[in-house]
Amino acid sequence: YIPFVTAPSQRVLEIFTSKNYFKYSSQKCIYNAVNLNRDILLQCQKEKINRTTTNIKFLYVGKLGEHKGIHILLSAFTSYKNSNISLHICGNGPMESHVKKIAEKDKRIIYCGKLKTPELEQVYKDADVLIVPSIWEEPFGRIVIEGAQYALPTIGSDRGGIPEIIKMLDYGKIYSSNSKKELLNSIKLYANRNIIKADIQKIDKNLHLFSSDYQLKQFEQLYKFLISTTNTL
Repeated sequence: YIPFVTAPSQRVLEIFTSKNYFKYSSQKCIYNAVNLNRDILLQCQKEKINRTTTNIKFLYVGKLGEHKGIHILLSAFTSYKNSNISLHICGNGPMESHVKKIAEKDKRIIYCGKLKTPELEQVYKDADVLIVPSIWEEPFGRIVIEGAQYALPTIGSDRGGIPEIIKMLDYGKIYSSNSKKELLNSIKLYANRNIIKADIQKIDKNLHLFSSDYQLKQFEQLYKFLISTTNTL
């Protein structure tokens, strides 16, 4: 009885339709929005393109749970014996003690805990590459957009809406969520600052597709369409 369904990613629509939900409904993907600050983006973009430091700072932000793939990330990172990389982990959750234990053994891993917004913003600004290693079907993957605002290329798993966002932004790297080897190879790729800078130069191209203004226009167009076709749906 529902004439029209929207979802924050194509993957969400695929999952529901594969289980025979909304069989007779029209469907449209309208991506979630983030209140983007273009001034922050341009400032971070300029600063990071001009960086010359040899150490590459990788960043993880989110729940410390197995469904988020944090254990795979730690395993891949610790297996790469490169003294010029570091991994900063922000968040808390059931795997916090495991993260702390690994960080004690590998001094390249810095556990920051759950940070307040101003502190987290500074971590975003200081970082070079964001890693989103989820192994569950993320409905959207907002963290990718948040990272992009701070000129962070993303290494993201192929789960849920994460790969859709990376493809639309046309930068970053997608890897198979169950492959530690692919994640490791992606980390090795972005341990090169020239690769990072090449991505940063493209970061502003499609980011507007995830702005609040763009989302608002899409919903307005959809509502106008539904109002005009109420009698025929």
